[in-house]
Amino acid sequence: MRILINLIVLIMVLFVAPASRGEQDITWDSLNPETRQLLQGLESGWDQLSPERRQNLIRGAERWNAMQPGERREMQQRFRNWQERSPAERRAIRQRFERFRSLAPAQQQRLRDRADLVDRPLQQCVEQGGEEDAQQ
Repeated sequence: MRILINLIVLIMVLFVAPASRGEQDITWDSLNPETRQLLQGLESGWDQLSPERRQNLIRGAERWNAMQPGERREMQQRFRNWQERSPAERRAIRQRFERFRSLAPAQQQRLRDRADLVDRPLQQCVEQGGEEDAQQ
C-alpha cells in the first residue's frame, strides 16, 4: 500500500498541475469511498495537509482509479524505476521536467513530436533539443 501512495504522489508531482489557490478545503469524510480507500495511508495526517496538497492527491487518485489495469502496471513499473534512481538522478530528472515545462506549448509539442518520430524518450529530446527549440 505504501508503494501505491508513493505512486500517487509521483503521479501528482509529475503529471498533475498544481491546484489553484483558494480552492475549498476538503475533509477526509467528504472523499468518495474509492478515493478514501486509495489514500487510506494518509487518513491520520489528512488534516495537516494543505488544501492544495489534498486537492492534488485527490486528482492523482482519480487518475489512478480511471486507469486500465495495463496502465496501472506500467505506472507501477515506472515508479519502481523511479525508486531505483539515485537522488542525483531524480534531481536531474526534475530539472529536465521543469525546463520542459518552461518552454512554450509549441516548443513542447515539437519535442514530443521529435520523440515520437525517433521512438526515444521525451527526456532525451529535451536534453538534446531543448536549447535549439528554446531559441526558435
